[in-house]
Formats: sequence, structure tokens, C-alpha cells
Amino acid sequence: MIMEPPSEATKRQKIPSGGHPGLPSGLWIVATPIGNLSDLSPRARLALEHADWIACEDTRRTRSLLSAVGIPASREGGGDRLRRFDRHTSSEVAESWVREMESAGESIALVSDAGTPGISDPGALLVRHALDAGIRVTPVPGPSAVSAFLSVTGWPDADCFGFQGFLPRQKKTLEGTVHERAGWARSTGRAWISVWFESPERVGESLKVIDSVLSGDPGVEVAACKELTKVHERLFRGSPSQVSAEVSEELEREGALGEWAIAIKFPAVGAGASEPASQEEWGRALECLQDAGVKDSESARIISHRFGVSRDEAYRRALDFKKRWRGG
Repeated sequence: MIMEPPSEATKRQKIPSGGHPGLPSGLWIVATPIGNLSDLSPRARLALEHADWIACEDTRRTRSLLSAVGIPASREGGGDRLRRFDRHTSSEVAESWVREMESAGESIALVSDAGTPGISDPGALLVRHALDAGIRVTPVPGPSAVSAFLSVTGWPDADCFGFQGFLPRQKKTLEGTVHERAGWARSTGRAWISVWFESPERVGESLKVIDSVLSGDPGVEVAACKELTKVHERLFRGSPSQVSAEVSEELEREGALGEWAIAIKFPAVGAGASEPASQEEWGRALECLQDAGVKDSESARIISHRFGVSRDEAYRRALDFKKRWRGG
């Protein structure tokens, strides 16, 4: 199997000599299965088979993957091809690997524990150093938990989405994050999907918090997916209360097992509403809260949730009001 010829943009990158005939030297960003081994693409297999080195978060997990799909983890002449590159790996190590690619004309395949590397992932540091050095960096697309999850939510009216990493652990921080996302959607007039990952131990409580924040907001929908692409994959979709209740039942039946993804669709304007509130309208409400002695941060939170403005904007307005009131 021969790789497609590089694009004009790729040709402008520095491509060291050497490398396997089917895998030119450089850094290859290889997406690996997130649960189903059949999702490993032929192109990803080629990159993993012929790369001089494989950079991975956990050598044990990557070694198991290679073994399962019949790809050797060692070089033909002996020696391990796996190198650990996790969140503890220093920038100096990344630079040294880039120098190896430059001087020896070697190829490195970068993988994560599962899915597409470089997104909310320590491998992004290696990518940056390679790009800074002009090394050819080539993506090998494939499985992605975020895109796989979004593809089954069935929300065609959403204009955009954002991946937020893992949900905040602290209840107050989570409440604030959800309020902020809802306010952003309303203030911009665009429907917005926020996607997070969550651990099985916390998913039940996190969904209860989300429900407590959003249960009164018409038009908001939530989706939660367990074990994407795996045998026990389950999708829950509906109102915040509905999803929270169904996931609680699932946890009672099956226990705290499996990885979870959570998405919230925030409508641009709530059902039954007309237009987002004007600055004058929410400004008067904010001043009333200030007159009543409500703290600046709490006032900003209330205004953000009630009128759909960003919490930062409301907080700045609260400080300005206080300054004028004091004659500053």
C-alpha cells in the first residue's frame, strides 16, 4: 500500500531523507480505536507498522493494541519501538526527538491511549516542536470520541460546538461553567453544543448538577453516551431531568463502569422567548441587585443565568456600577 502524495502545503515542510518507502520521515499523528479494533484504518496500520518509533501515553496500552492487531512493537533488528510521551514528558525530550527526525531521517508515529492524539492530549507538545522545526507533520484521521458522539445526538439546529475536556470536579465550578455556556449561546444568538468527558464514578452526580441548573430552561437538551463503540455502548438523550434519571437507573443496574461523554445543546433563544434582553434591560436588573446588597460575583451569576449575557461582562458592569455609586 502506498501513501497518497503530499499536498503543496506539506511539500513546503522540511522532509528529512530516509524513512520507509511507504512512510516518509516526519511526525505522523495516528488515530487509534476508542474501543472497537475494527476501526483501525489501513493507513493507520501502515504508519504503525513502518514508523521507526511510536510515541504513546502508556506503552502497556499501546503494546496491547499492537499485539491485538498483529503489528510488531520491536524493530526488525531488535529493540523496542515504543517511547512514552505523557504529561510528564519535558519539552527538552520533545526537542531531542525532533532533532533525531532531522538528523537521522526517522519517522515517529504519535498515538494516544485511544482516539485522535493532540487534542486535550500531551502529544500536542511534540507536534508543536516538530512544526516549529519545519518537520513534516501528517495527520492520519480516524476514531474520535467527540465526533463519534456528536454524530448520534441528532441536533441539526446547532450552529457550533466546543469540546471542554473533563467536567469540573467541584459543584460550584460546574454550576458556573454550565451557566456561562448557556449565557454565551443566548448572548450570541447561536445554538451551541458543549461536549465533556466524565468518569463513571462522577457522571451521576454531575448530571444531577446540570439538571439543577438547566431544568427550568426550555429548549435545552442533554445527551450522555457510555462506552462509545464498545459492546455495552448506551446513548441517553432528552431533557436534563430525563437524562439524569435514566443514567441514574443505568448506574444502579450496571454499576460505575465505562467511560462517559456528555453533551448539552444550549438554544440560541429559549422556546417561547422573543429576543435576548437588551443591555439596558439587564443593566437595570443588575443595579437593583447591587442596591439590594447582593455581592458582585453573585449578581453577575444571576444576570448571566437570567438574561443570557456572559458572566464576565455582567461582573465588569457590576464593578463599574459600584465605582460610580462610590463616586470613584
